[in-house]
Amino acid sequence: MSEICKNIKACRVAANLTQEQVAEKIFTTRQAVSSYETGRTQPGIDVLQRLASALAVPPEVLLYGDAAKKRRVWFNKAAYITLAVYIGAVLISSALLWGLNQWMAFPSGTPVSSANRDMLNVRFALLRVQNGLQGLTLSVSAVAATILLCFDVSIQPRATLRGKAVYALVLVLGTAAAALPWSAFDPVYRFADYALMPFLGLAMFGLALAADLGITLVLEKRRRKNSIG
Repeated sequence: MSEICKNIKACRVAANLTQEQVAEKIFTTRQAVSSYETGRTQPGIDVLQRLASALAVPPEVLLYGDAAKKRRVWFNKAAYITLAVYIGAVLISSALLWGLNQWMAFPSGTPVSSANRDMLNVRFALLRVQNGLQGLTLSVSAVAATILLCFDVSIQPRATLRGKAVYALVLVLGTAAAALPWSAFDPVYRFADYALMPFLGLAMFGLALAADLGITLVLEKRRRKNSIG
């Protein structure tokens, strides 16, 4: 028995419907519904859509099962949480750098004295924190990009191209909004100081998304070829 057949029967039982009741809803016979559930007949797309409507479940549940759908929902949440952590780290790092240059800036050649030594020490300590946050953005992007690629390739149902495009758009715009505006008002550092590290991380995400898109297109082409054959 195929997974689709198991899913049809499981959803019918969960909906507390008999085969006769389902047959009435999709305008077919009880024998046809029984044939779908035992695997003797594979339902077409139109029949699957009618079955999904009759059983009050998304078509994806019949295709992949409720557990697979839950895995996809979990993965999508994890992907956006990772995105939020990345953009949040970029935002905090950029804001900290801007604040240091706004209120703790020392012109080049400023001599160290007892009057400014403590503030210099604080500045250097906070710069180390800021550098650590920049390292975090690269680490998060590298690990997350690998996870996104590996998990999205293996999890069914696969994310849609539209969903991936939205994710990429949020990633680019969120990173730009978190990093770039600060450079316009920084009296010491410039655009490149704010943009370099975040956009290196962005490049890692971009490579993973591009690879995932390529794999998606290859799999879709193979699926269509098999369906024609």
